[in-house]
Amino acid sequence: MKPLRFLLRGFALIAALTFALTACKDDRPTDPTVAVQGMIKDFMLPTPLSLYDGQPIEVQGKGFRTGDLLRLVDASGSEIILTLTSCDAASALFSPIATVVSGEYTIALVRAGRIETFGKYVVRKTINAQIPDRTGATVKGMVYCDGQPLAGVGVSDGVDIVLTDADGCYWLDSNKEQKHVFVIIPSGYEPSFISSLPDMWAPLTAPAGEVEQHNFELFQVNNTKHVVLMTADLHLASRTTTNDQWRYFNNFIPDVELFANSLASYGKVYTLCLGDMTWDLYWYSNRYSIADYKASLSRYPTPIFHTMGNHDNDPAVSNNDRGAEEQYRKELGPTYYSFNLGQVHYIVVDNIVYRNTGTGDPANNVAGDRSYTASVTQNQLDWIVKDLALVADKSAPIVIAGHIPFYSINSTTFAVSRGSYVSALENLLTGEGFTNINFFSGHLHNNKTMTFSPAIREHNVAAVCSTWWWTEAISNDHICTDGSPGGYKVFTVDGRNLSWQYKPMGGGVDSQFRAYDMNRVKQYFGANADAVAYLNTNVAMKSAIQSVPDNVALINIWGWDTGWSLTVRENGATLPYTRKTTYDPLHAISYSVPRYKAAGSLTFPTELTTHMFLVQSATADGTLEIEVRDNFGNIYRETMVRPKNFNLAIQ
Repeated sequence: MKPLRFLLRGFALIAALTFALTACKDDRPTDPTVAVQGMIKDFMLPTPLSLYDGQPIEVQGKGFRTGDLLRLVDASGSEIILTLTSCDAASALFSPIATVVSGEYTIALVRAGRIETFGKYVVRKTINAQIPDRTGATVKGMVYCDGQPLAGVGVSDGVDIVLTDADGCYWLDSNKEQKHVFVIIPSGYEPSFISSLPDMWAPLTAPAGEVEQHNFELFQVNNTKHVVLMTADLHLASRTTTNDQWRYFNNFIPDVELFANSLASYGKVYTLCLGDMTWDLYWYSNRYSIADYKASLSRYPTPIFHTMGNHDNDPAVSNNDRGAEEQYRKELGPTYYSFNLGQVHYIVVDNIVYRNTGTGDPANNVAGDRSYTASVTQNQLDWIVKDLALVADKSAPIVIAGHIPFYSINSTTFAVSRGSYVSALENLLTGEGFTNINFFSGHLHNNKTMTFSPAIREHNVAAVCSTWWWTEAISNDHICTDGSPGGYKVFTVDGRNLSWQYKPMGGGVDSQFRAYDMNRVKQYFGANADAVAYLNTNVAMKSAIQSVPDNVALINIWGWDTGWSLTVRENGATLPYTRKTTYDPLHAISYSVPRYKAAGSLTFPTELTTHMFLVQSATADGTLEIEVRDNFGNIYRETMVRPKNFNLAIQ
């Protein structure tokens, strides 16, 4: 192929074609004052709308007239005004944009003092590449940076993966069954981020046998050192009982922004959300779906990648996993894909098969019971084989992100075992010789860091929403069912050196445990009438609390992992400790006790957790020096002066 088979329109041609008026806030037209609907029928514009500099915009619709203007307003309020150059009964052509800037725009028609708003549309800047067809190829395009082609970049339709040639071009023989094409971001590059979302994919909208072209622009960036904030389980549902949206925007977003800013001198900061951004039960009754979540990302402070959760499926679709994913795909893109940041290869999988059987709640557009099973489907496994083949260095770190945990930990022996569906995926990774594999998941609203083998570790990350936003609403205490504070995990990368710490929301990474004086805990649960009433309904918790010997300290270390250590001293003497699966008492009084009192029953009760440690002391009032050391040498300390009070104030 001849080098660079694409043509860029010259500035003179752009100037000749351009009738657009680009302006800032201060010189908007003053005439559109009356908002109306119905001037244009059957308006249709693809999103994302791919445009190159100087390209006219064609829109579908009926009712266009000479003199109509198309107005595009970006997130900052700046405008682009385009004039109608021609129209017919079914479409209209508007003047080109001289310089296209990728982003989300509100698009409206302006006609003689009236304005009809069509909604928000994503505009992607592309290049005017003249790429020839190839026999059998139905998807083609170019990957480029700074106007120059990029060779050797992976592009996929979710079934096959091809590499761009020396001219940055690719061709896919695709039947378009996955309905999208995406670029596998190479190391040292990143796409633009539109409302924080990576502009790395495009929907396939033409019929299966028709050729369509999609180009991808990348930007050079040094992300050898970077940080990924691993968040999970936002469960945004617009519920007034918990004010989840208010807490998300006023507590979580500022926390991420402040923390990300503190890391700016280290390197690039990204977020990878591990699913359950929404809550399928409330998609229709509360009018809050994945589209509403996407709209919230205009305020998110870092670039963000997503993993699909079970609650991110459309509950109006039953017995059709693929159909239930369509809204997610439309808004957030592929449900499985990969990308590179620095020297780390990230693979996002969809490990949920949404069943949604039964009668459900038809009045609220819930077709079934919202049931699901955990699985990585064969088509994903087949694709992962092709993806891993592109990672030549088998010592490179691999991150696998999914919503449902891949591994579990035995509550008695603390041994780690794989889920029944994980063997095939694990065999792909280890069979290819990869030796540094970190799985990340959410779903359980608990923290579990589990080392399965020298090559494999899983980070099951506790929830941003803690106990579905309830504890903050009830007790002003953001705490998960295992006693972990609501928050996210900080995954730090320096070349191939990886480290991680859990970050409590509203707190720092120096907070990795909480210690209880069980003498005072038992006293509280014996004297507080509400606590007594709750324990009488929960025999297991009652026994767990009452059976603890006198003068014991309970230490909840939510980040505990192989390689961590605990040292407790009293008067210079080191005290022995025992790891025990038990309940976190603070979560019980933050949620289970008051929620049971208010409702007479409860969902999401305090759960058994495996990262608990009992330390026996000979005295009731001796001071304990507690030191926890993680596997990166970070030390976390508390001087526990006993008797230590137990109440909501210790949070």
